[in-house]
Amino acid sequence: MTLSDLGNVGEFVASVGVIVSLVYLGIQIRQSSRIVKAATHHSSSRAWSELEVALATDSEATRILLEGGRSYAELNLEERLRYSLLMRAILHQHEDDFVQVQEGLIDAGKLARHRRPVAEALAQPAARDWWAENAHLFSQDFQDFVAMALAA
Repeated sequence: MTLSDLGNVGEFVASVGVIVSLVYLGIQIRQSSRIVKAATHHSSSRAWSELEVALATDSEATRILLEGGRSYAELNLEERLRYSLLMRAILHQHEDDFVQVQEGLIDAGKLARHRRPVAEALAQPAARDWWAENAHLFSQDFQDFVAMALAA
């Protein structure tokens, strides 16, 4: 075997090594992507659970949310602020999920399941009035999504 033959064998072994490294890297990237998606989904679910538990255990917040949805104008100044903050929290969580779907971090099916809750959150006329005054706090893409949810 000549020195040239040894060089060719070395190049072949190096090529195989590069291919094996690329396959391994691809597997690692795919696994990392799944981990990020699972963590994002978990984070979203946890945030929703915390918000729902907070509303379920705080009767005053629940009262303000219900009364504000019926007649925002009849709430006193403090109640209007609390109603607005509750609505912002709810809709920002919807928007966060919307963005995560757009980024491919949450299954698009979850976004379809959000259309009805968004429409329900804004079902009452006073809630829609609140949205009309506060939609600017949200991205244009999310505003368009809300418009579709309300039209459905």
